[in-house]
Amino acid sequence: MNFETGELKLKAFIVKHCRPALAYDYGVKPEPVSQVTQAVEMALTAVPAHKLILGISAPSETDASIAAKVGIAKRYNLNGIALWRLGVISDGMWQNLRSGIIH
Repeated sequence: MNFETGELKLKAFIVKHCRPALAYDYGVKPEPVSQVTQAVEMALTAVPAHKLILGISAPSETDASIAAKVGIAKRYNLNGIALWRLGVISDGMWQNLRSGIIH
């Protein structure tokens, strides 16, 4: 599926177990929370939350921003998150992921 509105470009694609994953790239780092939130809201018009996974590209994020992306997934009751480029996730990112996922 392709969704486009203005500068917002979003691709949802099927991953393991037929769960669509929401991937985004707005070209700025970290990825803007408002645009990721808008993308999630758009995807939810076509896919139920329990079938949607938010993709997070670690090189595009900071320690604080990765926690905000986890918060979006939790706020919208998505099925989870997927992380790209695990080898570049800093200790601070891992700490924020642990805190955001466990709490």
